[in-house]
Amino acid sequence: MVLAPDLAIRRHANDLRGMWQGRVLEHSEGRMMLVVASMLAHAHPEHFHILMIVAKPVLWDTERGVPKPPFLASIGKIATDGAIVADVREPGMLKPHEMQIFKSVDEFQGLCRKLADRARLSDPDREQFFICAKNWLAADRRIDPATGEKRIVH
Repeated sequence: MVLAPDLAIRRHANDLRGMWQGRVLEHSEGRMMLVVASMLAHAHPEHFHILMIVAKPVLWDTERGVPKPPFLASIGKIATDGAIVADVREPGMLKPHEMQIFKSVDEFQGLCRKLADRARLSDPDREQFFICAKNWLAADRRIDPATGEKRIVH
């Protein structure tokens, strides 16, 4: 069966929305929307802009082909006090600045679980989502580079 190009594009868009990446992006809101967009941008850079246009067009500037500010311009980093920080690019600002996104890793994990529940992810999809979330937190400043031991500064 050959679909008209218009129908084929809509079918492809629906397929993308049905994947776990599209579902978590579609069900995310507030700061989790920015975090999920950043997670997917770093995990799937070659498909990110298409996914954004299809699943969360409010975050994408189609004329310029870039995310609309505010957006996270870096991966998440665990600060020495245990908070999760990332570089944020806000409207009207030329350079991103580091900002606290979550108070702790536990808060981040809890919000990821709630989002996975809301998006009704299957067990394999949930596993892939949490791998993506773990990879987004690639830097842990609590670990002393000289000794490799974890330190907490309050």
